Amino acid sequence: RKITSSWFESATPTFVIEMLKQYNAVPTDLQNIEVPNDGFNIAIEMADDYVPMLFQSGYLTIKDYNADYDIYILGYPNKEVRVGMIKNLIKGYLPLPLKKASHFVCIDIRRALEDNDIDTALTAARDFIALIPYTENTNVEGAYQQLLFSMFTIAGGECFLEHRTRNGRIDLVIKMRRHIYILELKLNKTPNAALAQILQKNYSDIFANDPRPITKVGVNISSDDRNISDWEIL
Repeated sequence: RKITSSWFESATPTFVIEMLKQYNAVPTDLQNIEVPNDGFNIAIEMADDYVPMLFQSGYLTIKDYNADYDIYILGYPNKEVRVGMIKNLIKGYLPLPLKKASHFVCIDIRRALEDNDIDTALTAARDFIALIPYTENTNVEGAYQQLLFSMFTIAGGECFLEHRTRNGRIDLVIKMRRHIYILELKLNKTPNAALAQILQKNYSDIFANDPRPITKVGVNISSDDRNISDWEIL
């Protein structure tokens, strides 16, 4: 195991995770955070959110700067911190039996994604989501984006939510060593409708210079089942 990953998992104080839960923070809240010059490098006791503490503790770093608006872009400093934070956030919301199960599910997902088998990966994700106790916010499309983003990130993917293109935003992009996956999610519609959007908006064009093959996936979410219902792969 990499030393950086071990450091994160052993050194992350419980109060950091508890604080993020109090703010209802989700994994993607901690990347591409836009803050003004005086919004993150201030005394922690004077802050009204979690950003200054995470920045000064090294869990966030400056990723970019917009001189036109004097805005800094903060995000995870590296892959190890990103994966470690997501693991800890997920563990904080799962019942004890599911914490161990999530580890093995993510191993199965990683193997499938590396083998260009998104069908098996989504089947594993769906089966795991079915075990998560129902909450009032789980019939919202964004909640499933977060779940899939978290599982695929822990599984080793470089994931992007709402990935910008010239013609719109891709719901979820997963980059593996040898493959790229484009996922479009629809709520109570059809996988074909989601897949049609990927094709109509030419989402794959943004990766034209990337040698990795691209798999396009339309995913439908059922609010009745509170889970992924079906998908179409191209």
